[in-house]
Amino acid sequence: LIERLGLVELTAGQVLFRQGDAGDALYVVAEGTVVVHSEGPPRHELTRFGPGSFFGEVALVTEEPRSATVTAQVDTQLLAVDREAVRMLVADFPDVLPVILRFLRERLVDRLVQTHPLFASFGAGDREYLVAQFKFLEIDPGSVIVREGGRPAGLYAILSGRADVTTAGATVATFGPGDLFGEVSLLTGETSPVAVTAIGRCLALCMPSAAFREIIMTHPQVLSYVGDLADERKRTHGGSARLV
Repeated sequence: LIERLGLVELTAGQVLFRQGDAGDALYVVAEGTVVVHSEGPPRHELTRFGPGSFFGEVALVTEEPRSATVTAQVDTQLLAVDREAVRMLVADFPDVLPVILRFLRERLVDRLVQTHPLFASFGAGDREYLVAQFKFLEIDPGSVIVREGGRPAGLYAILSGRADVTTAGATVATFGPGDLFGEVSLLTGETSPVAVTAIGRCLALCMPSAAFREIIMTHPQVLSYVGDLADERKRTHGGSARLV
């Protein structure tokens, strides 16, 4: 494993990778500090990592493109661990996998909270409360998340992966990271006219319908946002796809 570690040296201001790049390694900060930015719009800082911190596991594990841009704040040294090295590490030390997955979950949720418009009007305390109402889901490829003619279990948010939206067997849309769905049926009480099926492995959050009803009573911003989202989807997709 040590032989597979690579040393990466960055000067202050140098970009390690950009949002949208392919992810082929995770990094451990040996010395210095890196700054993580979402390109937005608007572009804004998400967090910083210093010595001992690691990052980059989200793109490595999910095989999604990099979700943010990482830049050295000062002269920085990093250890790069490529995908094969991670596989070797997990094979030799199985206890490492739950640790990586725990960090993965926390990073995905944190990314959603910091970048999604649903959370934009909330302070830190309210954001934590709102996130606590969601359950974390690991969804296998081909699994039906919402059945056509059924009722969604709650409000869903995709963290990684993609899901097809179909009606009568025809694909009318595809949901990806950051997309919410289930809001229309929750607001109207009607069944879903479409099915939502995971294309590959998906990681998602689900706020159960009972929690959703409580949240919109105490946090009207949520009701306003999902109502606007439902209206926008109705305009975009027309009568053929009210979506979920």
